[in-house]
Amino acid sequence: MSQTERDAAQSVYNYAYEGVPFELYPDAAAGMLPIYRLVNPRGHHLMTWSAAERDSAVSSYGFSYEGIVAFAPQTGTAQAIALHRLIGRTGDYFFTVSIAERDAAVASYGYSYEGVAGYVFP
Repeated sequence: MSQTERDAAQSVYNYAYEGVPFELYPDAAAGMLPIYRLVNPRGHHLMTWSAAERDSAVSSYGFSYEGIVAFAPQTGTAQAIALHRLIGRTGDYFFTVSIAERDAAVASYGYSYEGVAGYVFP
């Protein structure tokens, strides 16, 4: 997410900035996978580590491919933790490294847990 997008989320949608929750690599490196970013017609963004999911989202669900945004570890390690992906009732995606936040999103805000999206650095 760019600084411009962050600022728009705060001013237009009244989101609160909580800081940087995790880190990714900006460039390809050994043992890293690309993270693909897509957007649907409603403006909801999807990030996926899977080229097959990227292609399916474009061909079957009307997403537009925006490109590779970063690179992340292929697997979890002592340094890399799980990034959880959830989807809301309106098709918005929510990503978190916090299990408590993930569980609260499901229990209180109607999100469905889709699983571990990939791994990131805390």
